[in-house]
Amino acid sequence: MSLTSLGTFFLNVKNKNVIFNSCPMIRNSINPKTQDTLLKFGYLGRLEKKKGIELLLNTFTKLPKNKARLLIGGIGDDGYFLSLQNKYFQQENIKFLGFVNPDIFLQDLDILVVPSLWNEPFGRTIIEAYQQGIPVIGTKRGGIPEIIDSEKTGFLFNPDNPHDLLKIINNIIQNPFIIYKMRDSCIKKSEIFSANT
Repeated sequence: MSLTSLGTFFLNVKNKNVIFNSCPMIRNSINPKTQDTLLKFGYLGRLEKKKGIELLLNTFTKLPKNKARLLIGGIGDDGYFLSLQNKYFQQENIKFLGFVNPDIFLQDLDILVVPSLWNEPFGRTIIEAYQQGIPVIGTKRGGIPEIIDSEKTGFLFNPDNPHDLLKIINNIIQNPFIIYKMRDSCIKKSEIFSANT
């Protein structure tokens, strides 16, 4: 349940705080990013319509193929998964990887995208990305805006306006230094979600 929805249930409470779920801390060494010309964006999760995967895929069809690649880690229902693969198979900047080890998958990314169309209560993959020093682009839905500090640990966009996501990604392609400057903030933010804090 997000902080916004809690406000309607506890109107007369003076102290309103959300205690987030904890995430086990990953102790992998963080690989330095190469800052080459091909930025690696990633999606990690189940391939379902409500997760916004089609919004993300459609956005990547509008981007320069030699500047950004989308790596997709996850599976879905066989029929839906195959329909996505068939529709986007010819896109040379989109790669479906199927089931992946999240830790290994995230180490290879420059930025993670969480394009959920539904109100995600808690985006665990966001915290896992932060632990690797990876910023996140997420939707202004559910609990996602509560864990992404806009322009510090990532970016937020309105999924009802697909141009918002395209604008953010184009800005990152033109100014990749902005995401590399976020790495320390992401790691620091991840520590809030440690069971030891």
